[in-house]
Amino acid sequence: MPMWMYSSSGADEIVGGAGLIKYPVAMENPDPQNARPRNPSFGKFMYFRFIRTLAAASAGFIIACVVGARLLPAPDLPSVVREKIARLSTEGDQYDAIFLGSSRIQNHVMPALFDDLVARGGIHMKSFNFGIASMHAPEDDYVLDLILAQPHARLRWVFVEIDFFRTEMQPDQAGTLRGQYWHDLPRIELLCRRLFLTTESGLRRNIRDAFRRWNDFLDHGLLFCKRSANIGRGAQLIERHLFRADQNPMNWRVLGDSADGWTPVIPNESDIAERQSGRLGKILQKRIANPPARDEADSASQSILASLLAKIVKTGAMPVIVIPPRIRHYYLYPAPDIAARFPTIDLCDPVRYPELYREDLHVDGTHLNREGAVVFTRELAGAFLDAARKR
Repeated sequence: MPMWMYSSSGADEIVGGAGLIKYPVAMENPDPQNARPRNPSFGKFMYFRFIRTLAAASAGFIIACVVGARLLPAPDLPSVVREKIARLSTEGDQYDAIFLGSSRIQNHVMPALFDDLVARGGIHMKSFNFGIASMHAPEDDYVLDLILAQPHARLRWVFVEIDFFRTEMQPDQAGTLRGQYWHDLPRIELLCRRLFLTTESGLRRNIRDAFRRWNDFLDHGLLFCKRSANIGRGAQLIERHLFRADQNPMNWRVLGDSADGWTPVIPNESDIAERQSGRLGKILQKRIANPPARDEADSASQSILASLLAKIVKTGAMPVIVIPPRIRHYYLYPAPDIAARFPTIDLCDPVRYPELYREDLHVDGTHLNREGAVVFTRELAGAFLDAARKR
């Protein structure tokens, strides 16, 4: 029960003419036997109320993101991707073949020359180079979806460069549009598969490998949240509709002189210094003396590769696996069941293709110069004709 406290100061209410003012102040009863018991269900009620509020707020945020994604313009694409997609959006039905891969495709495959060489062998086609520098899984899977969303009535062949599925972020892509644009839900699912399909054998090693990759997945998760929250797309809407900003490609030079997607490598100072010091020649000679070995044991890379190839098959086209020359001592090779189903062109063989390891054809250990691109395209066309005749 509350107690009453009286004060002789003030003049609000005089009780009994004594000049005393009565303030009803509730004070805790010092007698523990008469204390009011606490309601044990009150804490539980507040806990569930908090959870309910949090769930409602989260659901509202997710719904707002989903609705916003449908109403707002599509996310921006990096310039090279945007301009090559724009090319396919208007002329996609003209192409019979697409080359998909990293700079080892972008700078090495000359579509005009390739088309001419295979035509001499009896296969007539028009091809387009959709190589993008530093593009690896699962970004290539996202780009393939963009390609297949464009007109492709004549598409019969998709040449796919393969490499290991790595989760590390490219240092030069962190915090950029290039690093964020492909982080949608399907690609996050692929990254999660990479987390649990490790290359190690044994439960303990698998757990260790998964924990080693957690920082990479946190980086990817943050980019996924930024993309899903439609950050920056409101500005796109204002720019495109209120100010009528030009939405056409701004720099068609990335398509090359023939507008077929091929561009040559431009050497930088470190490339020139590596050549002048003789280090480039030593690296290539070492790889010729000790050819790189095939690696089929990476179950995650094989699984993701199978998913990508299945998309191509679903469109009615035939995937062609391409392995460019490398200076690493090992490289990814498709599993036997994949190699048996699809043509596999392995150019990472200095014994069979010694010209591709000539120092005068290299800009650096990985990239070929313009003359090297001619040799690469010639070897690729010859190997493709051989594979096509066997099927």
